[in-house]
Amino acid sequence: MGRKLRHLLVFFLIILKEPNIPEARCRGAPSSRYACRRMGLTSIPQNLPTSIYWLDLSNNQIAMLQPGAFANLPQLQKLSLFDNDIRIVQPGTFSNLNLLQDLTLSYNQITVIQPGTFANLPRLQKLTVVWNQITTIQPDSFANLPQLKQLVLSNNRMTMVNPGVFSNLPRLQKLFLSRNNITILQIRSFANLAILEELDLSSNQIQVIQSGLFASLSRLQKLYLSSNQITMMQPDLFANLTRLQELYLSYNKIANIQNGLFENLIHLKKLNLASNQIKNVPPGTLANLSQLQELCLKNNKIQEIQSGLLANLPRLERLVLAINQMRTIPPGSFANLPRLGFLDLNFNRIIKIQAGTLTNLPRLQKLVLTANQITMIQPDLFTNLTQLKYLHLNSNQITIIQPGTFAHLHQLQQLYLSYNQISMIRPGAFAYPTKLHLLELRSNKMSSIPPLDGLLASILFLKIDRNPWQCDCRMITEIQPGLFANLPQLKVLQLSLNQLTKIQPVFGPEGKQDICDYPLSVWFVESYSCHKTLREPMAV
Repeated sequence: MGRKLRHLLVFFLIILKEPNIPEARCRGAPSSRYACRRMGLTSIPQNLPTSIYWLDLSNNQIAMLQPGAFANLPQLQKLSLFDNDIRIVQPGTFSNLNLLQDLTLSYNQITVIQPGTFANLPRLQKLTVVWNQITTIQPDSFANLPQLKQLVLSNNRMTMVNPGVFSNLPRLQKLFLSRNNITILQIRSFANLAILEELDLSSNQIQVIQSGLFASLSRLQKLYLSSNQITMMQPDLFANLTRLQELYLSYNKIANIQNGLFENLIHLKKLNLASNQIKNVPPGTLANLSQLQELCLKNNKIQEIQSGLLANLPRLERLVLAINQMRTIPPGSFANLPRLGFLDLNFNRIIKIQAGTLTNLPRLQKLVLTANQITMIQPDLFTNLTQLKYLHLNSNQITIIQPGTFAHLHQLQQLYLSYNQISMIRPGAFAYPTKLHLLELRSNKMSSIPPLDGLLASILFLKIDRNPWQCDCRMITEIQPGLFANLPQLKVLQLSLNQLTKIQPVFGPEGKQDICDYPLSVWFVESYSCHKTLREPMAV
């Protein structure tokens, strides 16, 4: 018995000395998904069922991947090593994973991808290695990945893309390299990517893009170059991108657009040039973009819309020219935009918009003119905007609203006129909008309640606070009895920060409410009733 006991003790001591073969306490079932998340693992468990097809090892402390680490899991199709401490992935780590389709190595400490790291993964379709410390990708790092369709290398520390690094990926469709430190892109950086459809190079330090860089990407549909240091682009830069549909160039340092830069982008639908230093867009710049649906030129230094610039954009639906330096909008600027539904001109220096400027926009639904210097609205300015639903005129210098100003806006739902200098609203100004449910006239210079005879039963929200009303308990004629009697759907009446202390019955002849005892702020009226006018006021 003593000899057997000694042998047994030696056996247990050997087991206790084994530090690198942890027993998995994972959740799952054979031929299914196994989750080993947040278990403090420092190496790959060795007692997993060989038939599992999905293994999640996220949120552990695994630091190194040895060759053959998953060799006993030949059925594996999806593997996640998200959020570990992996610094080294040795070649051969993923051997015998012939069925693997999706591999995630994000949020680790990997600095280099070595040749052969991902060799022998014939069915891999998606490889994600974001938020690591990768500075260099060696040639042939992605060799023998014939089925790879998506490669994500964003949020690393790469400074350049070596020629031919991606040349052995014949089926690659999406390549993401955003949020690195890339400054140089050589001519053959993207060679042999014949079917690439999406390329993301945003948020890098790219200053110059050489002609021919994208020459082989004839099937590219989406190109992201935003948030770089690009100052100029050669006229033939996009010459071969005839299938491109979306081009993002915002947040660069582009000052001039070369003639012919976009002329071959005949299928382009979205063009974003926001937050550059563009002063002038030549008339022919957009001439061949007949499929364009969205154009953003926000936050530049544009002073005027050149004649004919928007003439050949029959499918344009969204146009953003906000935060520029335009003082006038020449008549005819928007003459050939039959599908335009959204027009943003806020934060410019527009003083006046001439009558007829907006007449040929039959589908316009939202017009934003906030924060300009408009002093007067021409009575027929909005003629033919029969589909307009939202009109923003806040923060201008408008002083008077003339009768019939909004006469043609039959679909108008929200009208914003706050933060102007309005002292007078002529009777009949709101005579025709039949669907208006929100009206804002806050922070103007009205000393008396404006005539609201044209606000029909649809109004729900009326905000006229922060005006210098001149009335008190002895001078109550400013808010006449029955003033709001024709607004049966009113839910919010905002009169806060005024000098009112008393209101006569304002919702009908039988309603009675004396509010001299408390300050006025916001009232909610759920529905009109001759016996129920106001609920408890709710302060804002």
